[in-house]
Amino acid sequence: MKYLEIFSQRVSLSQPSWDIFLAIFFIGAIFLYGFTAGKSRLIIGIISLYISLVLEKILPYAWIENSLIKTGASFFPFYIFKIIIFVLIFSFVVFIFSRRSFYRIGNAQKWWQVIVFSFLQFGFLMSIILAFIPAEILNNFLPLSYYFFVSDLARIVWTTTPAMAIILLRN
Repeated sequence: MKYLEIFSQRVSLSQPSWDIFLAIFFIGAIFLYGFTAGKSRLIIGIISLYISLVLEKILPYAWIENSLIKTGASFFPFYIFKIIIFVLIFSFVVFIFSRRSFYRIGNAQKWWQVIVFSFLQFGFLMSIILAFIPAEILNNFLPLSYYFFVSDLARIVWTTTPAMAIILLRN
């Protein structure tokens, strides 16, 4: 309830915040990507997110950051570098999986399953990417967006729900 009150006080359509753009992107991405990609690609995308998250976590960022600082090659904040690395790993994993023979994970598509998988994939992706951003920048977001994508509870929900959906909606 408290989040909805803060949301209604801080949202102004004459001066939209990043949260409004985030919500519009999220809703647009769900429908546009979901229906153009289809259920099989969405499941591959979700599995690729899990693999990319694990691969990203094992990278030697301390070494990379020290190397960039020593060489003076730091063109942008380091969290942007981490987001770029994650997106590149994710793109590579999706590319590898898309080229394999197990690409078709069931041809039967129900429109509601496509929406569910698309919603879960983009929610999980947003949760991962927003987790890279430092707290001082995230404090500019509305508490409702923080609660739905970055909070500890949101991270648990966005990390576990896509896997459960794949298991429950496998047919």
